[in-house]
Amino acid sequence: MPQPLADGSFTVTLAGGGHPSALAVRVGGRVEPISTAGGQLVGMLPNPQFVQTTTRLSPGESLLLYTDGLTEARTPEGTMLDEDGLTQHLLSTYVHAEDRSADGLLGSVEALLHRLGDGVSDDTALLALSVPVQSEPRTQEKR
Repeated sequence: MPQPLADGSFTVTLAGGGHPSALAVRVGGRVEPISTAGGQLVGMLPNPQFVQTTTRLSPGESLLLYTDGLTEARTPEGTMLDEDGLTQHLLSTYVHAEDRSADGLLGSVEALLHRLGDGVSDDTALLALSVPVQSEPRTQEKR
């Protein structure tokens, strides 16, 4: 099991083979794309090139990895959701949610998938990671 750094954060290394950018939900309410652009599609070439990148997740931060079936889904208005639409959804539903865990992040995206309904026409896979906020150590009061 990976061990946290001294400040409670974790280093995460991603490799991409034609995948959309992962989205990091940062403390303070930002959604930051973590790009692995340049990787070649897995399964299309005999020896695909992968692109690797590293990011750090601090306590209270989450990371969403997803397949393009999510961002290529059509909204009720008929437009493609794309990364901007997914980012806007996370900003409006997850960034200020009480449950900032990986489960909460997946629940937010699941609600989006239900709202998109038949607009989701391709397979969609999701993976979420989160770093829990460290609780302050409790001190016992001496009497």
